[in-house]
Amino acid sequence: MGAWLASANYLGYLVGALSAIWIRLTATTMLRVALISIVVLTLAMGRTHEPALWVALRALAGVASAWGLIFASASILPRLVAAGQKRLSGIVFGGVGLGMVLAGGTCLIAAGFDLSSSEIWQMLGALALVLTGLAWPAHDETIERGPVKSSAPVLTDGAVVRKRLVIVLCYGVFGFAYIVPATFLPAMARRAVADPAVFG
Repeated sequence: MGAWLASANYLGYLVGALSAIWIRLTATTMLRVALISIVVLTLAMGRTHEPALWVALRALAGVASAWGLIFASASILPRLVAAGQKRLSGIVFGGVGLGMVLAGGTCLIAAGFDLSSSEIWQMLGALALVLTGLAWPAHDETIERGPVKSSAPVLTDGAVVRKRLVIVLCYGVFGFAYIVPATFLPAMARRAVADPAVFG
């Protein structure tokens, strides 16, 4: 079931990433939709024990997560470039890693207190709500991005397609290398180690 939940989440992420191509709302609006969706879907995970509903919730959370990263990037990166702070762009993507550390640390602490999975989902939803509240003022419609001028060399259509295909393949390899250990190593470790503190 854990593999189904993870797969649904990853499939949702793919759908969210691809759907972002056609969305015409502003980056700020979509980022806020994503943040609110993540809070609601995380809280909802702790309110049911129906496997089919869990799969649906994780798939929708994947869509919202993809939108969050894509539209946060679309909202923040042009502002950093305009402010002459392009070198700070890594911080945007570091936020994903920080979120993983916060969620993992929260689960580790909660497991030490013998909280149920429902209680942990509720705790994570509350944490997501607090972080959303902190991030909300940083994004407003008054600083929405305009066209970004690129200094990159102009490529022919064939060269552009090849370049994009290489990027997609590279991200695909990264995704494969991330998903396999992230999904299966914890399950294997859990079988070998019973103590939540040691397992964490």
